[in-house]
Amino acid sequence: MDQSPPARLPDRGPRNQPPPSPVPDRGPLGQPPGSPGPSTDFLVPIVDSENAQFWEGTAIGELRMQSCSNCDRLRFPPRPMCPYCHSTRRSWKVMSGHATIWSFIVAHAPLPPAYAQMSPYNVIIVSLDEDPVLRMVSSLLDHPGGAVNEVNPATIQIGEPVKAVFCEQAGIWFPRFVRA
Repeated sequence: MDQSPPARLPDRGPRNQPPPSPVPDRGPLGQPPGSPGPSTDFLVPIVDSENAQFWEGTAIGELRMQSCSNCDRLRFPPRPMCPYCHSTRRSWKVMSGHATIWSFIVAHAPLPPAYAQMSPYNVIIVSLDEDPVLRMVSSLLDHPGGAVNEVNPATIQIGEPVKAVFCEQAGIWFPRFVRA
């Protein structure tokens, strides 16, 4: 019987970590200093045939939700099949934009570089008045066009009524919320 110690695999360094890369300085909205426009480092949605109507609505100031043409239930995020009746027939409805804060967190560094200069900032989950089961992740702003880090997180209340506003970032109009 061999009494030698078991063979060891070579050390490959930390696992699941990308190699370090230099992070350029960023302005207050994540863009490089002197940049004329927004950074492309922001996470932006991929617009496809399932969600195009939603993003077309936000670009004109409408909050649209997908609706099942069979059972008339609303759903978000958009998807090909109704989770309630399994129909693939769908349409779009314009919502009022009124909602209630269902939950929230405050994001602190470390964050991706485009977001780090904005921290700490709030991330809210709202339930829409048309269907409280419909929930969206967004941010609470002090006023339309305001920055995501202007609201004092200590003032955010679960159950607080809010209203959708639309803000452009990286070429996409995102729904954000202000106090109603």
